[in-house]
Amino acid sequence: MPPNDSLPVLSDTIETLREHYVDLSLKLFALLSVYVAIMSIARIEQTGWLSLYTLQIGFSATLIALALGKAYLSTRTKTLLMVFIAMAAGMSGVTTFGLLGSGFFYFVLAGLFLAVFYGRRVAYLIIGLGAVYLMAVGILYVYGHLTFPFDSSVYMQHLTSWWTVLFGPFVAGAFMVHLFGDIRQRLVNAMTELETQRDELKWHSRHDYLTTLPNLRFLEQAFPEWVLRSGERDGEICILVMDLDGFKDINDHFGHLEGDYLLKELASRYLAELDAGDTIARIGGDEFVVVMRALENRQPIHDLCRRLIRVSRQPFQMAGGERARIGVSIGGFCFRSGEQIALKEAIYRADSQMYQVKAEGKNHYRVEDSLGDPVLAPDHPLPESQS
Repeated sequence: MPPNDSLPVLSDTIETLREHYVDLSLKLFALLSVYVAIMSIARIEQTGWLSLYTLQIGFSATLIALALGKAYLSTRTKTLLMVFIAMAAGMSGVTTFGLLGSGFFYFVLAGLFLAVFYGRRVAYLIIGLGAVYLMAVGILYVYGHLTFPFDSSVYMQHLTSWWTVLFGPFVAGAFMVHLFGDIRQRLVNAMTELETQRDELKWHSRHDYLTTLPNLRFLEQAFPEWVLRSGERDGEICILVMDLDGFKDINDHFGHLEGDYLLKELASRYLAELDAGDTIARIGGDEFVVVMRALENRQPIHDLCRRLIRVSRQPFQMAGGERARIGVSIGGFCFRSGEQIALKEAIYRADSQMYQVKAEGKNHYRVEDSLGDPVLAPDHPLPESQS
């Protein structure tokens, strides 16, 4: 079965995917910010009100507003705002709590946001800057230039402090697992769709758009293999070139749409008459090629030619109730695989026989072998009783 006439396109372009991931990140970041704001309020009893808490609540409100109004902002703007908030939250968190909080994980989130829009190099740069800032703050704490604005020993004895630290390795980790899982699934879907599109493009490049029969390119690609297999069976290959008689009159009288209908109907008739192993292709407007391979004798050539002529001459029901008739002239060329004859030469030799048939009155067939000797050459058209 051929694919649909209209080739599918990838539903997710790079820009569409990027926008999806930015919006998904914004949504998850807003949810995380709500969690962080709640934990900040819960820590007031141990630490008192810190300026960091004001920032975190402000960030949470800003992210919720961005998530609700994401349709009004460009993808780049949303990305830069998330990076700014993540970096600001990371720097303020590290400065205030050091390693007792989860501020350093905001640097990772900022890098992740940048990776989606700008690529890995910029993301690595931001993460690297975050690491440098964390080390600088650590040095200041170690040498006493910075101190905690609360009693750290008391702070770590309260459960809310541990829930806050939980944000880093687990909640933020779950954030990234969800995001990467979604990216992976969409990439798998995109690759599957791309593979389907590639297969359909390949199919269309090797088949006729109107009749869905193979085309000349299909024959060119398959012919060497057919010759090889016929040689293994010590059989002959026969190329039949078929050109319709009277098809121009059909187009002139009924129009090209009805002509196309006739070609499709005729292709179906031809397919029904082929023997197992035969292949028919449409290589031009009203020209077809049949490849018969691994022939043990030449009688099937004679039988097939007569059948093809018979079904060609059967009437076609056209629009308006009119009936149309055409004929077909067939030229053939037979050879063995060991003779090293290319498809182009074989078609040329068969084509020459077909033109002789045209000159002799049309609607019959003529076949020769590689020595130029006639294989099957009726000297007159088939009588009407055999049509």
